Amino acid sequence: MRGLSEADSATTTGVLSSVASPAIARKALEDNEAVLTRDARLDFAGSESIISANIRSAVCVPLITDDKAQGLIYLDSSGRDRFTAQQRDLLVAVGNQAAINIERARLTEELRQQARAEGKSLEELAQEMLTYRKRTNHMRIAACQRGKRKG
Repeated sequence: MRGLSEADSATTTGVLSSVASPAIARKALEDNEAVLTRDARLDFAGSESIISANIRSAVCVPLITDDKAQGLIYLDSSGRDRFTAQQRDLLVAVGNQAAINIERARLTEELRQQARAEGKSLEELAQEMLTYRKRTNHMRIAACQRGKRKG
């Protein structure tokens, strides 16, 4: 079991508050694996969110890349035995693809930001080189003019 670090907890606070049962979502995120419950009241006895939302069965799949949860897929029902292991496995496959695409989008944005920063640095360097070249040309011209006066 990996557990949630403080950074993970901060990231997942919004995720946990957006699902009907934070208890089920938290377990999926802490264990880094899908949760399938066919009788949530039995499996998560004492969970107020399960009782108040009238959840009987649920499936929750964390979207994981590099051992870090990017989000989750969460489904629940007021009926018992509404989700099967086969449906959970399908959601895991969908979740894996979603996590890959989320990570790819994050990395693409990171590369765009780096390219912008490098482009700005190159612009600044080019500007400095132009300024330096203008100064050295003025110095050469001044040196040539002094040389002509002496001769």
